[in-house]
Amino acid sequence: MSRQSPDFTRFWEEFEVVFDPEKPVEQPRLFAERERKYSAVASIVRGLRPEAKTRSKYLLTGTQGNGKTSELIHCAAELAKTRIVVRVDIWDHLTLTVGEPAALERLEPWELVSVVGTAIFRAGTELGQNWTKPETKAVEKALAELHSDGSQNPPKVDLVTLARGIAVAVGGIAGAFIGGPSGTALGSLVGEQTVKTATSLVTTAADATSWTLPIGQSRRRSSDQDPKVQALLSAVNRLIMSLHETLKRPLVLILDGLDRLRDEERVSALFVRSDLLSRLICDAIVTAPMLAMRVEAPLISNFKHKDLGNIPVVDRDAPERLRPHITFFTDLARRRINLIRETLDAEGIACPDDPLPKAQLDRLAYLSGGVVRDFVRLVRLASSEALDTGAEQISKEHIEPAIRELRLRYEWMINADEIAVLRRVMDDPSRRLPGGELARSLLRQKRLLPYPNDSTWYYPHPLLTLGVLRPG
Repeated sequence: MSRQSPDFTRFWEEFEVVFDPEKPVEQPRLFAERERKYSAVASIVRGLRPEAKTRSKYLLTGTQGNGKTSELIHCAAELAKTRIVVRVDIWDHLTLTVGEPAALERLEPWELVSVVGTAIFRAGTELGQNWTKPETKAVEKALAELHSDGSQNPPKVDLVTLARGIAVAVGGIAGAFIGGPSGTALGSLVGEQTVKTATSLVTTAADATSWTLPIGQSRRRSSDQDPKVQALLSAVNRLIMSLHETLKRPLVLILDGLDRLRDEERVSALFVRSDLLSRLICDAIVTAPMLAMRVEAPLISNFKHKDLGNIPVVDRDAPERLRPHITFFTDLARRRINLIRETLDAEGIACPDDPLPKAQLDRLAYLSGGVVRDFVRLVRLASSEALDTGAEQISKEHIEPAIRELRLRYEWMINADEIAVLRRVMDDPSRRLPGGELARSLLRQKRLLPYPNDSTWYYPHPLLTLGVLRPG
């Protein structure tokens, strides 16, 4: 009598959930570290060493989808060992709470400071800070005056209520906890219990009904020297200093989401023509759009610029093959697979011994172009094929449909002029970035990718070399 093959359905279902390309990595055990010389965030953590005597501010850029948010979550956990850390995502706030992501492109510098101040107030509350009435009233008065329409009845601002409308991750005290999805795995592996983790961060939820201030709708184009703007900055700095004096630790602000800015005029308004962010009396890490920084970075003196490059999977001298000694994606896959295996083993559910063989993993790593989100998306698409066929492992037959699906996304409506620019890069032994708006557009589309070896060089996304840029 033949032995029945094990059913790996549950394994592949969990595999699809844990390999979610849209979810940042929040669990420390799932975080795969980059080589130190390619890790901009590790460099920032070293720059923010506890014994540093001066405040430092960083702008962090990088290709969209290459893991900035995951890196910042890990960075926050490291910094929380010696500092108060407040992490807020302005994009999530505008999208999930305000309900108008387009407001990002109309954001005034003082509005950004108001969001930061409210986040710091919420964070301090979570840390048990007893805010004084003068501290609270100073922020409320400044916000009311800045949002006034000029009438004798300015809007009423209740900072306690307003702060409930912004989500923050906060750390810096012993014994902090993360609850729910932030501290556990995904899918059916998620537990509702509160779980102590090594991150020492607390993630709070936002109540959208509590946020009552408009963002990106102001007609006020106030300069930094406007007394009302100065009053807001002073009130927010007072909150920062109060936290520092109470908890005896310096504060680090991590502001994510500004890398989604597309309007270079807005980038200039926030970082070049205004220095409000740089005048906050704390260390800060702020994400910024990569392409705009190419123009604006030389004009910004109050921030240090760091770029989180793609994983350099492509060999510069032989771009048709995987660059040797790349272990990042192997480590990323191993960590996620081990999480699934450990959980399902405890339930007595069958798991395959080698679900993602090295040959398939390496091919997907190369064809991802070193963009972390593309690698995770390719692996997930391939796992769906394995689930459909009841297979024990992802085979070449499973990855080809996944590759084709993502390749067609990158090829969709690509035009002859764009192809000509990409071919010019392929034919250039120096792999330099062509001039002109078309090359910048290709970078924005991730059809052209930057690689951070000894010096930055460029190459088309490897998926395109399988189709529209196929040699010959």
